[in-house]
Amino acid sequence: MTTSLEGWNPSEFNQLLLKVIDEQLKGIFGESGAQLIYSHLANHHSLKKEEIPENIEVFARALEDFLGSGAHAIESLLLRKIYSKFGRAFKENCGFGESIARLRNFWIREHLKRLDW
Repeated sequence: MTTSLEGWNPSEFNQLLLKVIDEQLKGIFGESGAQLIYSHLANHHSLKKEEIPENIEVFARALEDFLGSGAHAIESLLLRKIYSKFGRAFKENCGFGESIARLRNFWIREHLKRLDW
């Protein structure tokens, strides 16, 4: 068993998560709609686009603030696509932030297994 974390890149998860969120928001709302959402995040919630993965609860609250009751449907679409990109089946049994936290924990465990750590 190795005790080195060589090859371990925790930001990889965040990069992939942000990429999927960005692709999906643009796919749902178009480029200009996604930019409106990012502007709302920055102006009303002090959240830059690149900070979303580390502040997923703020992102979820901002979506709800911006989209109202439609936020849950968008979160569900995002989660299905995010889980799919990570090779997991999404089961809707908790909120957006908790679902991302569970996926992050799974991803970390899988990467540590591969590193035999």
